[in-house]
Amino acid sequence: MSYKLVVVDLDGTLVLKNPEVSPKNKEEIRRIQNKSVIFSIASGRMFSSILPYAEELDIKVPLICYGGAMLVDSVTKKVLYQVTVPLETAKLVIRVARAFDLHVNLHIGENVYIEKERTEAEAYCKNARVKAIVVGDLLSFIKEEPTKLIVISENVSLLDEVGEIIRNQTNGKLNITKSFPTYLEVVNREASKGKALEMMAAILKIEPEEVMAVGDSFNDIDMLEWAGLGIAMGNAPGEVKEAANYITASFEEDGVALALERFIE
Repeated sequence: MSYKLVVVDLDGTLVLKNPEVSPKNKEEIRRIQNKSVIFSIASGRMFSSILPYAEELDIKVPLICYGGAMLVDSVTKKVLYQVTVPLETAKLVIRVARAFDLHVNLHIGENVYIEKERTEAEAYCKNARVKAIVVGDLLSFIKEEPTKLIVISENVSLLDEVGEIIRNQTNGKLNITKSFPTYLEVVNREASKGKALEMMAAILKIEPEEVMAVGDSFNDIDMLEWAGLGIAMGNAPGEVKEAANYITASFEEDGVALALERFIE
């Protein structure tokens, strides 16, 4: 199969603790671009946090942001698609997280709002290379529908429990998934990387079987399933690997570059 579009997750796939794209990954991305294969990024991050990578990698097509809740033209910066979390539902998420003393990132547009400085917020902002705005009580502050909320905790089992509580109380109104074991990502039920990838492919007039997608976490699963070739990273959990057609090497071993070498001549 001749692939025309490659879409890759960012954190845990293309970058990890080192925020730089490795030389080998960069070299392979440039190689396929020179062969007229389109390359893009699908991330849970906001547009402004993905944009530096898009500029570094010379991406001229839409970027999938906020886990599929937003599709943005990387050149014009025009929002092509966006879905938000209903206001009252967002407030419910904040209340549930507060009951367990869990940190919440409230994402509205290109801003991240938090109640107070916590180690969780500091770590998130350092990784995403963004600044959070401290606003005090989020329930008093929130007046418009957010694009996404992230509940963060090092207690993974507690985070899973909170995720189930939110699912049960919102009656299917949300897409709740994880980008990291410690990040519970909450978006509108119509938002997912798979749906956003389908839209991007339609814009570019590319068929599903001509698309390759690469990812490492639970919020990548429907993207891997939609693409003609879904590739899981070697560092991905078992459930993600089961959804893929092929498993490449881990992030540390430049799994993205090895996948591009194998499937794009």
